[in-house]
Parts: sequence; structure tokens; C-alpha cells
Amino acid sequence: MRRISIVVFCLSILIISSTTAVLGNVKYPEIVASVGSVEITSEHLEKQIEIEKIKANTMGDKYPHANIETAALREIISEELILQEAKSNGIFVSEEEAVRFLDDQAKLIESLSDEDKKQYEQNASSFGCSSVSEYLKDPKVINATQLLLTKGKIRISVYNNVPDTTDEEVNKYLDNNGIGFKEDKDVISAVKEKIRHDKEILAWENHLAKLVNSGDYEIRIPVDIK
Repeated sequence: MRRISIVVFCLSILIISSTTAVLGNVKYPEIVASVGSVEITSEHLEKQIEIEKIKANTMGDKYPHANIETAALREIISEELILQEAKSNGIFVSEEEAVRFLDDQAKLIESLSDEDKKQYEQNASSFGCSSVSEYLKDPKVINATQLLLTKGKIRISVYNNVPDTTDEEVNKYLDNNGIGFKEDKDVISAVKEKIRHDKEILAWENHLAKLVNSGDYEIRIPVDIK
């Protein structure tokens, strides 16, 4: 179920990022930033701001950013820095890989209940497609998936460098959270998984911060993403 939820979320983001955002009276120059030789347009920023608004509305108090505009620009620049890192390390996702991934996702979405599938069918329809399957075969979606999977490979490489959880870390977590059952293997396994997950998230956040702090980019609007 968790895997399906992740797939559905990614599908929704891909649909949103293919639409045009409307931001009222906010005006930006045509080019808002550049990462190396890649220019970031105002349209790209506006679309990402719209995505961040949806994230903020969905997450409520758990949304981790104080300013949506800053979060949007940081996301775009970080993404481009990640893709450049992937290129410099010879990491690439082919069109065939992306298509296979999307075929698997189509099967997962098809396994949902009719009620749950309606939302994604409506999203596909808003994109001008008669079905989710047709949407997933769109060249723009395939290209976006290539980028998504490329970023995923970089993220996995960061996770793989996270050191194993030690017994000392487990005992400290149990003591700090008032958890007994130190001899229960299931409890210990769950705690190890929790600690590992937290360390992976922190490692990824630190990796992004390092990219942002040292990356080759220029911002042309009054927004500080550091």
C-alpha cells in the first residue's frame, strides 16, 4: 500500500508540473536563475510554486518551509544540481527504463479500487488523455520519469553511504523514548529501521545543502535559498 501511495503521489506531481500555474499579480523576469548553462524560467518557477502550495495545503503544520517562493526556487535549483551531479558521475536512465517503470506503475494503479482510481483518471483527463495508461505513455511524462529516476539513483547512492545502525544507537533511542522490550527482536528491528530511515533523510538533506552551498548557479531575483 505504501508503494502505491508513493506512485500515486509521483503521478500527481507529474500531472501538476505539466500544467500552467496562475499566480495573480506576481511578476518575474523571464529568466529567474541559471544553473551552469541551464536557465530557469519564470514559468518553471511559477509551476513549482503551485506545487509547493499544494504540498503546504496537504501537509499543514508539517510543511517544512517558511516561504513557498524560496522553497520552490530551492527545489528547482537543487534538482538541476542533482542532474548535473548525475551527469558528471555517468548516471543515466534510458527511455526504456522509464517506460518499464511506468508500465509497473500502471499495473499498481490498476490494482486500486474503482473509487481510488477515479482521481487519477480525472487527472489524466485534465491532461487531455482518455486514460491513465495513455497519460503514462506521453513523451513528456516519460521524459519527466527519466529525470525522476535519475534523481532517485543519486539519492540511493547517498543512502548507501549511511553507516549501519549500532547497538549503542538502538539502546540510546530506546532509553530516550522510554521504550522497554530490549530483548524483543521485533522491537529492536523496528527501532533499527526507524533510526536508519532518519539517518538517510538527514544524509540526503545534508547532501542537498552541500550542493546548494557550493553549486554553480546564479539567482536573478531577490530570493535567498541557502
